[in-house]
Amino acid sequence: MRIPIRQFSHTNGYQSQQWHKSPPNPNPNQQLSGHAPVQDLQLSKINIHLTLASPGHDERQNIEITQAINKLQEAMTEAGCDHSTLISVLTDPKFQDPQALHQFQYDYYSQTTLDLAEQIEQKTQGLFRDVLVALLKGPLDHDVDTLDKALSGEEIDERALNDVLLCRFNANIRGIARKYNCTPGRNLVHLIRSKVDKDLFHLYNVILSGTRVEDAVLDMTEIDDKVAEIQRLVEGPLTTDLTPVIDILASANATQLRAMSSAYEKKYQRKLDHDIARRFSDSSMEDSLLQILDFATNRGKSDADGLWNVLRPSTKDDNIFIYRALRLYWSGTERLQEVHAAYKKTYGMRLLDNLNESLSGDYRELMIALIGEKSTSTYMYR
Repeated sequence: MRIPIRQFSHTNGYQSQQWHKSPPNPNPNQQLSGHAPVQDLQLSKINIHLTLASPGHDERQNIEITQAINKLQEAMTEAGCDHSTLISVLTDPKFQDPQALHQFQYDYYSQTTLDLAEQIEQKTQGLFRDVLVALLKGPLDHDVDTLDKALSGEEIDERALNDVLLCRFNANIRGIARKYNCTPGRNLVHLIRSKVDKDLFHLYNVILSGTRVEDAVLDMTEIDDKVAEIQRLVEGPLTTDLTPVIDILASANATQLRAMSSAYEKKYQRKLDHDIARRFSDSSMEDSLLQILDFATNRGKSDADGLWNVLRPSTKDDNIFIYRALRLYWSGTERLQEVHAAYKKTYGMRLLDNLNESLSGDYRELMIALIGEKSTSTYMYR
């Protein structure tokens, strides 16, 4: 049996995949990131800060992993499969970092010679299985799978496409495109060009170029110039080329977008998102640009709206919900707390209550374990 070996980047949580016949042998002497060796150690003069043990050197951790492996084996040897145990083990906070969960899969294989993902695919079904399989694959593969499904039909799923590509770090965008294009015969830019209209392709092309401004010192003169340019164009004749507006919003970072939104309202006594919605109304571009602005100006409410809209009976979409929920789960404590607070404030109910009402069975219990309560992890992914 061959199992996938995925190497994670500490900067963006992404992974590249190779195939080997056995799990990797972790280097017990590997230096933890951010911890340089101490020279000329003098206990009387230097404060010693405890760090985590290298892999294989923490006996308590080894015991916990072995116990988790034994629980999963017992759960999946039963005729009906113990779903509750799968949930409790795989949503344990120590596995919220995808790298930790992937290492656990190696440990599982090392002790059992069984592929955990294959076992789960065989022993579970439906949406419950879909979530667990995506969880084990990790962020990058889940992004690429979602993108592939969004582009594979006669009509593309623009909501899924926006979820994967908008409001992302340049490094993540490059990782997604690189992994997607690894399959022979696939070219993400060419495929999107063939599937969407000219304006929407321009937006995605700007994003896929990886030229979004990284965090930098805010230049208010530049912000004022861009605000004036946006206002001039959105107030122009119907024949006005609005491409520069798309360029400005797609290439700006969250800090710049918040500054633009604030400056626009202060200068013109109108909200920027309202003018964007009015000028791009009844087009796919309207939803995309508003998603960019909403996420930058109020991330918590934007995330809450995203979940609410796909949990309502009239617009329910489990695939989109699963994608958004996993992104939130992988993002860690701060973003999850923002969502819980915004959900209560905006909709007058807890997210947990909405999950209980809208979902059912083990699928519901799994999603509650992932995002129904505030996470204790500090892992962050976006």
